Amino acid sequence: MQFLDTLASNEQSNALKASLIIYVLSGNIMVPRELQLQAALAEIAGFDTSVMSGTGTGKTLIMAIPHILYPRRVSFVISLLKRLQVSQGVLQNWFVAFARANEALVIRSAHFSSGESEQLP
Repeated sequence: MQFLDTLASNEQSNALKASLIIYVLSGNIMVPRELQLQAALAEIAGFDTSVMSGTGTGKTLIMAIPHILYPRRVSFVISLLKRLQVSQGVLQNWFVAFARANEALVIRSAHFSSGESEQLP
């Protein structure tokens, strides 16, 4: 049985839309793999998702698919490596908005008792 045949009609529609959009946005090079679609469809259905997979297996695309299909979605993604944050910047080319926060972000801590503020290390 084919993967798409196991999906409900709305999931089939989302999987096909995502595949077509990604194919076009990638310059006719890329289509999502089954694992990527399964994880993205789970997130779209409202499930919290956690994907543990090796380097280069397409986890960034899993994160992007729901935002490509539903641009008003908001997700919080924790990327501990700056290099990964930079590589995820390619999503801006695919019209997926995101913001990065790392040590370059200045965080202020307010001390209300003295009225002073200091920068955290």
